[in-house]
Amino acid sequence: MLGVRITNDNFIDSLSNGVLLCKLAQLIQGKVAERCGAGKNNNNLPTKKIRFHERAPAESFIARDNVATFLSWCREFGLADTCLFETDDLVLQKGPKNVLVCVYELARMGCKYDIEPPALLKLEKEIEREEKNPRPPSGKSKKTIGKLDKE
Repeated sequence: MLGVRITNDNFIDSLSNGVLLCKLAQLIQGKVAERCGAGKNNNNLPTKKIRFHERAPAESFIARDNVATFLSWCREFGLADTCLFETDDLVLQKGPKNVLVCVYELARMGCKYDIEPPALLKLEKEIEREEKNPRPPSGKSKKTIGKLDKE
């Protein structure tokens, strides 16, 4: 989506200076404006220009400022505080799971505006659809033995 390949191994390092997160916020904000119509009141969604420092060194004050800008934007976008992370979770890599939860929730909210979700979120949506419309039984009978099912 942003032209950067992020993997398990480089996830936190790629995001640690906040630049990619701010670019993601810009992208989402632009997509929301396109979908809802530019200039219209988009249910109080953020519309101000997202300012960040493109060359922020990792673990610097400038990186912290970028991350704080992203988190402020997330609040305006409607992410619950429980889904946000602390600046140190990313900049000092103290809470990578918290960062992942935030990005994942942001992706989930982005789906409402037709923003392409990551593969994991696509899988979750597919599972939800299958749970709502289960496949007919295969015809095999199950025998119950205690708490175990056997076919």
